[in-house]
Order: sequence, then structure tokens, then C-alpha cells
Amino acid sequence: MRLLNTCRAAPLLALSVALMLPGQVGAQQVQSYVIQGTVNDAVSQRPMADVAVTLAGTSLGTLTNPEGRYFFRVSIRPGTYTLEFTFIGRRKETREIELGQALTITVDPVSLVETAIQLEAIVVTAPGVEAQRSMLGNTIESVPGEAISEAGSATSIDVALQGKVTGAWISENNGQPGGGTSIRLRGTSTILGGAEPLYVVDGVIIDNNTQGLISLSSNATRGGAAMTNALGDLAPEDIDRIEVLKGPAAAALYGSRSNNGVIQIFTKRGRQGRPRITVRAEMLINSPPEKYDLNLSPYAGRADVVWGPAYIDSVGQELIDPETGEFGRYDYQDSLFHTGVGVNTYVSVAGGTEETSYFISGAFRNEEGIQRSTEAQRTSVRANLTQRISQSLDLTATGTFIDNSQKFVP
Repeated sequence: MRLLNTCRAAPLLALSVALMLPGQVGAQQVQSYVIQGTVNDAVSQRPMADVAVTLAGTSLGTLTNPEGRYFFRVSIRPGTYTLEFTFIGRRKETREIELGQALTITVDPVSLVETAIQLEAIVVTAPGVEAQRSMLGNTIESVPGEAISEAGSATSIDVALQGKVTGAWISENNGQPGGGTSIRLRGTSTILGGAEPLYVVDGVIIDNNTQGLISLSSNATRGGAAMTNALGDLAPEDIDRIEVLKGPAAAALYGSRSNNGVIQIFTKRGRQGRPRITVRAEMLINSPPEKYDLNLSPYAGRADVVWGPAYIDSVGQELIDPETGEFGRYDYQDSLFHTGVGVNTYVSVAGGTEETSYFISGAFRNEEGIQRSTEAQRTSVRANLTQRISQSLDLTATGTFIDNSQKFVP
């Protein structure tokens, strides 16, 4: 009887264990963890922003905020994993973490040390194309947005690139506000066609060909004295970085359209962290050079007798028109030139959470030229919203309003 009872109890015990195991195993397979910590500079111990923190072997990760903090959620099985900390110009650091019963993991502070840039770690993207920089046949130069926005004397983005790109020849077609700019990255490669590089703003190719205004013959004889500049529509403060591609580096990404090189412009986007407000105000003063010294003597010289009015017949005669009684010489410089003034104001707000980030900016610029009646005015509003749908899908919406006007004098 005891043997029979034991045999009957064994199946019941096995059935109970079988019913309990699926729930327990399923609970241990996937857990939701929060991983957080800080990243700083190894020398100054200052917090580092925009450091990429990723879970090795996965696409899970985030960027550090301006305070050097990172915070992201992962749904993964318990176990031992490796965190990778990467930043351009810094040596990659790794930290092992144990994901177990604790659902919040706080990692010890990580310090990044400066090192030579690893070209294999930099990926350049184009529409539908990805390539490592080490695989390309030429260099790619990157100019940070701070270098563009702090070029106070520059009236547009392309002018602000002067002196910042190796081998680039950048010049203004004229000195009028909002005037066109000529850029040569590889020299003139065509006689009848254009030699301007290809411009790409946030992955969208734009046309920056300078078109001469109708009925201004000075365009033909003075190298385009009344040309517009499409890049002047972009506020320099909205630029995150600019990448300049030349030679095979450009052809590998954009094909034959990049024969004259490519200038990739990336605008700012919202990032995780508390709202960051940026306000900038500048006063612009454009002053003409020294005036020409003119001959304002009230008495006629030899040239006045030969080329002057008919009533002048002797050297030393007073230059007074007997009919009008007006003096014969006049300095027109004050009527043509003046000191131009202007203002440049900029306001932006950026921030967001792990799932949603935003960037909103507004800019107004009004600049007078040293020639009277020359003026350029730009008003722009830009908004960018990024929503994370899943760990592998982000949805980004961008809107821009630009009102730009120029007054040219031929």
C-alpha cells in the first residue's frame, strides 16, 4: 500500500513542477532593467556630453547629456554584459555589468582619455549608403558648429568656412549683404558648366547656384556683382557640424554628381536632458574704408582748362558756374557710402526624454551694407521633433520657415 501511494504521488508532483516551471522560466528570460551612470574627462574630470554608451552585441544605448549622465532602459535576459563608451578622439572604455535581481544598475563613473582618432570608427552616411572613412580614398574634414556660429564677421555659412578647410578656395563674389559666394574644393573642372560643390543639408541635396538678377549688366563685366546665396537662408547657430568631402571620398557616397566635392551640413537636434535655452544677440557695424583724397580746390588747373566746362579758359580761374553760381567740384563719397548697422538675434530651446527629443530655434538678422540702399534681412524659424518608436526605429519631423530678402545695387 505504501508503494502504491508513492507511485500515485509521483505523477502529481511531476505535474505540479511542470505547471510551475513555464512561469518561472519565462520570468527569468526577459527583464526590464535601468542602466545609469556618468562619464567625465580623465584629465579635467569635467562631464562629457554626447558620449555613446551602448550594450555590446546589441543596438541598445544612448548618449550622455551635458552633465555627462546617461540613462536608458533595456529589456534583456539576466546575465553578464559589457557596456562600451565611445567618443571621437577618446580611447574606448568598457565596463562589465551583472544583470540579476536588481532592476536598477548604477555604473561607477567612467573617465575617457584622449587618443589619436581611429578612422575605422567614423562612419559617413549618404542617402542609402554607408562607408567607413578608412575605406575611402581621401580625407574628410569636419568643422564643428561652434566654429561656424562664432565667426561673427561671416554673413553666411559658406563664408564662415574660410580658413577652416584645407585646400578650399572660398571668396565672396561681391561685398553686398546676402551676396553670392564661390567655393572651389578641387579647382575648376569644367569650362562651360559650374564648378561649385554639391551641397547636402540633413541628407537633402539643395541648389546653391547663384543666379544673376535681370537687367543688371554689371553681372557680365564685374564677375557677378548682384548674385544671391541660398546658403544664407540657414542660421549659422543652427549648424551642428559641416563635413567636406573631396575626391574619391565624395564619389564613393554621391557618385558623379560630386565631381567638384561635397559639403554636408548637419543641423542641430534635440537631445536627452533638461531644457537648454540659448540666447544670442549681436550688433553689426560695417564701416567703409578711408575716403579718397579728392582735389577740391576752388581754382582751375591745367586739366580743368583742357577737359573742363566751356566757361573755364585760364589756369587759376575760380570754378564757379556763372549761370548757377555753384562750385564746380563736389565730393560724392558721402552720398554713395555710409556706415551700415545691423542686428543678429538668436534663440533656441533643446531637450527631451529617452523617448522624445525636440529642438526649436528662431533667428532674425538685418544687415546694412556700406553702399547706401544695400541691405539683407533674414527671419527663420526651425523645429525638429524626434520620437523613438522602438529600439531600432526613430521617427523625426522637421519644419523650417524662412523669409529672406536682399537689396542689391548694380
